[in-house]
Amino acid sequence: MADNKKQIKRHITSQTTTKIVHGKEVYRQIPAPLIPVFPVMSLASLFPLSSHKVPSLYQSRQIQYFTAARYALYQALKEIDVKENDEVLVPAYHCKAMVSPILDAGCIPVFYKINDDFSTNISDLESLITHKSRAVIAVNYFGFVQNIKEVRKACDQHDLKLIEDCAHSLFGRSDNITVGHTGDYGIGSTKKFFSVEQGGILTRRKKFTQDGRTPESNIKSEIRFLYNTIERSLEYGRLWVFTPLIYIIEKLRGKAEQDKTQAFMEVSNSSDDPYEEYLLKDRLSQPTKLSMFLEKQVSHNRIFLKRRENYIYLLNALKNIQNITVPITEVPAGIVPYMIPVIIENLEDIFPDIEDKAIPFQRFGQFLWQGSERCPVSQKYSNTILQLPCHQELSKNDLQWIVDELYNIIGQDR
Repeated sequence: MADNKKQIKRHITSQTTTKIVHGKEVYRQIPAPLIPVFPVMSLASLFPLSSHKVPSLYQSRQIQYFTAARYALYQALKEIDVKENDEVLVPAYHCKAMVSPILDAGCIPVFYKINDDFSTNISDLESLITHKSRAVIAVNYFGFVQNIKEVRKACDQHDLKLIEDCAHSLFGRSDNITVGHTGDYGIGSTKKFFSVEQGGILTRRKKFTQDGRTPESNIKSEIRFLYNTIERSLEYGRLWVFTPLIYIIEKLRGKAEQDKTQAFMEVSNSSDDPYEEYLLKDRLSQPTKLSMFLEKQVSHNRIFLKRRENYIYLLNALKNIQNITVPITEVPAGIVPYMIPVIIENLEDIFPDIEDKAIPFQRFGQFLWQGSERCPVSQKYSNTILQLPCHQELSKNDLQWIVDELYNIIGQDR
């Protein structure tokens, strides 16, 4: 195990597993991941490998910035001018952040089926369209472009707006079409691809009138962003040249060592994901100027190359572990993966062990909205799929450590 994996001492609250404390069921405290789930800043990320421009949402002519993709989705719905009880068609395999904006816009989410390969089930989608339908949200899961052209055709035939959810696919191209350029709107999430704490973008096919917003620009917010970025990178053994600077700043501040363990969160009867916050008052907020500058200046080409390389490395390493299946086994030219999904049939049984070993992961679609049960594929994926990081700041040692830890938990011969 690399030395940097011994430095993470803080704990976080599980979103899934529980225990009894003083007679109440609470979410467990688990160790923070020993490897960053999302990218952290490194010296390598500051030096472009070449001037090659990677296809991305940033190449759209009409871009608006938000602090999260969910607020970009809300803005798209308002521009479509949805009315109370209008319907928005959403894939049954989704996250709460996709549904909350629909509800806050006064609309009703209608869940359509997906196929085993994560593509849209077009026949099911069209069967759900009514006179109240206004828009379709289509997702490029894990960075892989789905049958978006077929969805576009269906939308055109039924006079519906297409919102292309590129939260997993900020970069990439398929069939000579750049991600986000097929939909009437494109939604992007920047923290999944850059070392920023928050960020979302909205792109459009049509022109729009600037709303007069300006990025949060007070000096305190800019310094806070820079400090948090460096501190998080140091936590994972990156940007070590800044260690003396952070040490001096902490001494000057007189900051005492604090227990960063979060308080226990009591389990409620609600099936909603309590960790996905959607605050309507924040919908027009923008990221700091420094974070927006960083997104444009770091090497996009490095993101393209490293994510593809790391995905393929994990694909080849994981396929030899019994009880693990990778449902997406090819990385077509132009595709930039977000994470690698793995199917683990007994995931619920071993999930506490995965948490306790501090393995980095995400569980997109773990908390599905009522009505999504009509899609058996989504229900299966919700219960069995785990996503492992393959971002540009992971070394081969990091990736192999993830594989080895999963192997040790599953305990099968390779």
